[in-house]
Amino acid sequence: MIISLLNKRTLLTPAHFSKLIHREMSHIQSPALLKVNDTNRVFFSSRSIDEKSGEKYISRIYYVDFDTCFSKISDFSGVPIAQLGELGTFDQHGTNPLTIINFKDKTLMYYVGWSRSKDVPYTANIGLLQSTSESCKEFERLFSGPVISFDQDEPFLLGSPRVKEFNGILYMWYVSGKSWNVLDGQPEPTYKIRMATSIDGVHWQKIGRDLIQDSIDENECQAAPEVISLKKGFLMIYSFRSNSRTNENSEYQVNFAYSDDLLNWTTEPIDLNQPSKSPSFRNTSYYNLFRIDHAIQALFQLEKMGQSGIGIGTVVVDEKK
Repeated sequence: MIISLLNKRTLLTPAHFSKLIHREMSHIQSPALLKVNDTNRVFFSSRSIDEKSGEKYISRIYYVDFDTCFSKISDFSGVPIAQLGELGTFDQHGTNPLTIINFKDKTLMYYVGWSRSKDVPYTANIGLLQSTSESCKEFERLFSGPVISFDQDEPFLLGSPRVKEFNGILYMWYVSGKSWNVLDGQPEPTYKIRMATSIDGVHWQKIGRDLIQDSIDENECQAAPEVISLKKGFLMIYSFRSNSRTNENSEYQVNFAYSDDLLNWTTEPIDLNQPSKSPSFRNTSYYNLFRIDHAIQALFQLEKMGQSGIGIGTVVVDEKK
């Protein structure tokens, strides 16, 4: 199977968005599409300085509306679509949109909520927002706590939720922290891709095992497991990197996995000395896949975790090779 990314282009940069809302923003991250009539609404997370601390950043959710061709901006949110969590809650310092889905007459957004910590830089869990109107411009929490959180088997951070519906069942692929290790004097996490299922979007049953084999070593970080159906089986595009910020593989790369049942995945082998067999995917990560006229389209972060913004392109899958 050969996979290519065609017509890749920048969709939105932090500088452009800063001009729109008249506020300095440093990143455009984690894009997620919602179709609203003839509008392509792209939700994302953007960073700004925390006014309370004066130096540390916070991340909040915004959106920009594009026309059917993703060529013109028709509207945007001048303020975040949801407020940060209250003092002491899991999403006090940041909310990142990673999945938005229409399910049983509701529009649900699953996101990473994070808060600063003392001995490690942050803790993170998976939260849930629901649209408060048909316009899907504002969202509210269904509850103050996370929808999926730590437990006996998953004691560290949780994040990168990706939710899809197949045959009336919701499948969430997410990442679970395996450990924190001090590297070059800085605590760094290791996290792997896992899965959970739900019939109502609120109560989730975890599968309880890692799904994707390592490409670098046992301490690699895996993220953003985006799944889409093919003519035969399913494709996952996910991001991975070394857990060391000084390692030559510290920047996210993209890899692919294939499955017949959504649970058991075969990973595309990678030669780290030639890190991209698909060079068109370089400098991209955190994919959101969707179809327009049967073609697979993709939103993604650009390099440096969205410091250059987000992009769009067409994913072409040749299943015969």
